[in-house]
Amino acid sequence: MKEKIRDLFRQTPATTVIIRNTRQSLDPAFQYFSGLDPKRFDNNILLLEKNKPHPTLLVHSMEFDEDLKRLPLHVVIIDRQKKMDLFLSQRFKNKIVGLNYDTYPYQRVLYLRKHFHPKRLVNISSGLATVRAEKTPQEIKKIKTACKITSEILEHAPEFVKKIRTEKELAEKLENEAFKTVDELAYPTIVAFGKNAGIPHHNPAPQKIGKNNFLLIDFGVKYDGYCADLTRTFFRGKPTEEQQWQYWVVSQSKKRAFELAKPGAIASDLFEAADDVIFSGFKTHIPHALGHGIGLEVHDYPTRMATKETWKLAPNQVVTLEPAIYTRSFGIRIEDDIRITKTGAEYLTRAPEELHTL
Repeated sequence: MKEKIRDLFRQTPATTVIIRNTRQSLDPAFQYFSGLDPKRFDNNILLLEKNKPHPTLLVHSMEFDEDLKRLPLHVVIIDRQKKMDLFLSQRFKNKIVGLNYDTYPYQRVLYLRKHFHPKRLVNISSGLATVRAEKTPQEIKKIKTACKITSEILEHAPEFVKKIRTEKELAEKLENEAFKTVDELAYPTIVAFGKNAGIPHHNPAPQKIGKNNFLLIDFGVKYDGYCADLTRTFFRGKPTEEQQWQYWVVSQSKKRAFELAKPGAIASDLFEAADDVIFSGFKTHIPHALGHGIGLEVHDYPTRMATKETWKLAPNQVVTLEPAIYTRSFGIRIEDDIRITKTGAEYLTRAPEELHTL
């Protein structure tokens, strides 16, 4: 993480960065640079200082424990607001202070400017995006583990469906299986059958999972803070040739995007290539982004892959590919997670190219 801190200061004129983590505004950068659970340390401050290898954690005595001493952190126990203000004033006065404006409350920005007299405040959100977009080997390992756990649970979906009647019951079953291994989901589970699968963010309902239509499951766990994001589309019953072909078109769209995924590829080019396949089959377009980065957040850096997005893929980015088609009577979305390598990309998860029936 020392190198990531150096990278951040190469991206910004700031000499000091303050990352404020509160219950109302959890900042993933807090966990990123400290390695601490942001929900446990939800009223704390992390300081990064140029040319200093380790962050400084300002923590209340009630949240301090001996384990903090084993981490590469400089820990300062501060129990009173006056002591906190004095400490920050000494660190910020006449300094260029960096803030993540995406998460830092505006009222606190005004308070910092008024009481601590920094030379200048600068927004470091774009610098954070650049640094966090390329994952470290440790991050990739955690994402791979999250993907493995999620994939293994989804492999049991066919047997779950045999004993389950409704979308809501199936979602609860998947989540209960997840909680046998992890403590947290990456996002709320989507289970959608038939026409409900035509609603991209459908909430699982007490609706019966019937037959002769598509069943869409969007599900992911979080492992040690890192997310997996998978969508699988099955068919309940015996599909017609046309329904098999519909699934195949979406699968080929994802395959085409994967073939183009390599360092230097432009995000919009991947979207347009995948969208061309969808349009050739359905005479309609992908109604949302082709994919997005994943990491500490399910929608992490790099940002979305869509038309007019000119950012380029780079080694060790981890992104999703999720082409889809939605109609009034059915929906098909196939989503996998991939890592960009030095020469191309590798699947961290891999959906079947042919329609799986239940």
